[in-house]
Amino acid sequence: MKTKNRTILIIDDDKIITEIVCKLLSDAGYNTLYSNKGEKGISIFKKKSEQIDAVILDFVLIDNNGIFIYNELIKLNKDIKVLFTSGGMNKKKLNKVLQYKNTNFIQKPFSLNELLEKIEQLLNIR
Repeated sequence: MKTKNRTILIIDDDKIITEIVCKLLSDAGYNTLYSNKGEKGISIFKKKSEQIDAVILDFVLIDNNGIFIYNELIKLNKDIKVLFTSGGMNKKKLNKVLQYKNTNFIQKPFSLNELLEKIEQLLNIR
């Protein structure tokens, strides 16, 4: 697996999930950045977009929603790869999200293997 020098930005308002995902990805060889707020995540992405290979984005955030954040990210980099996450999402919204370019979805809770598989698919490193 070619994870060296790959950077993932995690945007999730659940601090515990963010910490766990950062640790799991770091242990797997990824560099990680994170934000517990949507607007801060956009700000990090603006500053470091050239370094970020993919974003793990919670679909429902306290301060915003995943679609808004996604639209802001693609204004900055139309080719950014985004893995949406959610604990509960209806099929209509899920189908809409999966039509976006360079996106995928993982249902919470997820295992390390499921997460790594989705990221590898998104980054085309398998």
